[in-house]
Amino acid sequence: MYLTIGIPTIYREANGFSYLVDTVQDIIIKTSQSEKSQIRILIFAADFNETLRELAISLLVHHYQPYLYNGLITIITVQNNIYPSFENLKLNFNDTEERVRWRSKQVIDYALMFRFGRRLSRYYLQIEDDVICSFNFVEAIKDFVENQNEYWVTLEFSNLGFIGKGLGHLPYSSGYEQKNFQAQVTYM
Repeated sequence: MYLTIGIPTIYREANGFSYLVDTVQDIIIKTSQSEKSQIRILIFAADFNETLRELAISLLVHHYQPYLYNGLITIITVQNNIYPSFENLKLNFNDTEERVRWRSKQVIDYALMFRFGRRLSRYYLQIEDDVICSFNFVEAIKDFVENQNEYWVTLEFSNLGFIGKGLGHLPYSSGYEQKNFQAQVTYM
């Protein structure tokens, strides 16, 4: 497998999981059959609330059952006890305590996805659950990666936060992130 596309998701009050369904649909529509055979979409239902995790899974199964069966889509979850305590975190970036906890959890979520995703494919691409893809984006990524002349650990396909970060040597990234989640920044 060439590329795993990692998508962490949590329920949003404004529109539930509709943005996730749209993003997955967009990936499916904008990849050719040949590209589909080279990618895997890894979705992390990351809500602490078990009912919301189950809702995300049910929705994905309802919309994408054939793609789950053929391996294009993989859904993962973890038990809440896998996470460290998010109490007494250092306040950064003038954020509220709630925002600091959310960002710290997000860093752990990314690390868990990297750890799982590293064994699925040669490369890993992190995107958010509300993006729109370009047609032939997989081939564009392959061309870009293959034309790199220097050793790399990460490549950037977007300048928006952690959206569109391509990763190569994942074992190093995930361990660092999990140990340093309190910094609330994904260092790549």
